[in-house]
Amino acid sequence: MNNPYLPDIATIEEIIQETPNIKTFRVVLNEETRMQEFDFAPGQVGQLSVFGVGESTFVINSPPTRKEHLQFSVMQVGEVTTRLHSLQEGDQIGVRAPLGNSFPLEDMQGKDILIVGGGIGMAPLRTLLLTVLDRRDEYGDITVIYGARSPQDLC
Repeated sequence: MNNPYLPDIATIEEIIQETPNIKTFRVVLNEETRMQEFDFAPGQVGQLSVFGVGESTFVINSPPTRKEHLQFSVMQVGEVTTRLHSLQEGDQIGVRAPLGNSFPLEDMQGKDILIVGGGIGMAPLRTLLLTVLDRRDEYGDITVIYGARSPQDLC
């Protein structure tokens, strides 16, 4: 069992510029067996560490049904997020996850789902949406309502 107080070391595999101030980081845990065993549920979060700067909490917005990488969308608003935004593909960060509660997927089975979100608040809902789509036969109709301040903020 991993020590939950120590981060796993991860490599940034891909960086996607979503909006002028939001980047999505796709990371892979360096310890291959840890990556294969990594299990989480939609809505859970992780602490991302920028070594020598600090750590901040972000939702894991890749679905648990897809294991090739972990994905975190980060809005640049402070010291840690600014430093994260300056990192490049191939750089290493720390990841402490999964943490927190998740969406009650079992309670949603067989029901229609309405997802309403906007801006960076869509990140945790993305995980829920992709998980439900990957397990489509378990749920009713799915409706998504998404808002943003401007067209540039749509991601």
